[in-house]
Amino acid sequence: MVRSLMSQPLQDTIFKEIEASIADPEVNAIIAKTGLVIESKSQEQFKLFLKNESERLKQLTESGSANITVE
Repeated sequence: MVRSLMSQPLQDTIFKEIEASIADPEVNAIIAKTGLVIESKSQEQFKLFLKNESERLKQLTESGSANITVE
Protein backbone atom coordinates (compact mmCIF):
# COMPACT_ATOMS: atom_id res chain seq x y z
CA MET A 1 0.00 0.00 0.00
CA VAL A 2 1.30 3.44 -0.87
CA ARG A 3 1.31 6.19 1.73
CA SER A 4 -1.51 8.68 1.30
CA LEU A 5 0.97 11.57 1.25
CA MET A 6 2.06 10.43 -2.20
CA SER A 7 0.27 12.10 -5.10
CA GLN A 8 -2.41 10.10 -6.89
CA PRO A 9 -0.62 10.27 -10.26
CA LEU A 10 2.50 8.79 -8.67
CA GLN A 11 0.43 6.08 -6.96
CA ASP A 12 -1.17 5.28 -10.31
CA THR A 13 2.24 5.05 -11.99
CA ILE A 14 3.57 2.69 -9.32
CA PHE A 15 0.43 0.54 -9.57
CA LYS A 16 0.74 0.32 -13.37
CA GLU A 17 4.42 -0.64 -13.13
CA ILE A 18 3.67 -3.38 -10.62
CA GLU A 19 0.86 -4.67 -12.84
CA ALA A 20 3.19 -4.75 -15.84
CA SER A 21 5.86 -6.57 -13.83
CA ILE A 22 3.58 -9.35 -12.64
CA ALA A 23 2.18 -9.76 -16.16
CA ASP A 24 5.68 -10.58 -17.44
CA PRO A 25 6.02 -14.35 -18.07
CA GLU A 26 9.62 -14.41 -16.79
CA VAL A 27 8.59 -12.72 -13.53
CA ASN A 28 5.64 -15.10 -13.23
CA ALA A 29 7.96 -18.10 -13.62
CA ILE A 30 10.21 -16.82 -10.83
CA ILE A 31 7.24 -16.16 -8.55
CA ALA A 32 5.73 -19.59 -9.32
CA LYS A 33 8.93 -21.28 -8.12
CA THR A 34 8.41 -19.72 -4.68
CA GLY A 35 4.92 -21.16 -4.35
CA LEU A 36 3.37 -17.72 -3.99
CA VAL A 37 0.11 -16.88 -5.68
CA ILE A 38 -0.16 -13.33 -6.98
CA GLU A 39 -3.58 -11.74 -7.31
CA SER A 40 -4.13 -8.53 -9.18
CA LYS A 41 -6.34 -6.14 -7.25
CA SER A 42 -7.17 -2.49 -7.57
CA GLN A 43 -5.89 -0.14 -4.90
CA GLU A 44 -9.37 0.03 -3.37
CA GLN A 45 -9.73 -3.76 -3.35
CA PHE A 46 -6.35 -4.08 -1.65
CA LYS A 47 -7.28 -1.51 1.01
CA LEU A 48 -10.50 -3.41 1.68
CA PHE A 49 -8.58 -6.71 1.88
CA LEU A 50 -6.17 -5.26 4.45
CA LYS A 51 -9.02 -3.80 6.48
CA ASN A 52 -10.90 -7.12 6.49
CA GLU A 53 -7.81 -9.17 7.35
CA SER A 54 -6.88 -6.79 10.16
CA GLU A 55 -10.36 -7.12 11.64
CA ARG A 56 -10.36 -10.90 11.23
CA LEU A 57 -6.99 -11.26 12.95
CA LYS A 58 -8.03 -8.85 15.70
CA GLN A 59 -11.12 -10.95 16.42
CA LEU A 60 -9.07 -14.13 16.37
CA THR A 61 -6.51 -12.85 18.85
CA GLU A 62 -9.06 -11.20 21.13
CA SER A 63 -11.24 -14.33 21.28
CA GLY A 64 -8.42 -16.30 22.85
CA SER A 65 -8.80 -19.07 20.28
CA ALA A 66 -5.49 -18.28 18.64
CA ASN A 67 -2.45 -20.22 19.71
CA ILE A 68 0.57 -18.69 18.01
CA THR A 69 4.10 -19.93 18.67
CA VAL A 70 7.39 -18.82 17.23
CA GLU A 71 10.19 -21.28 16.75
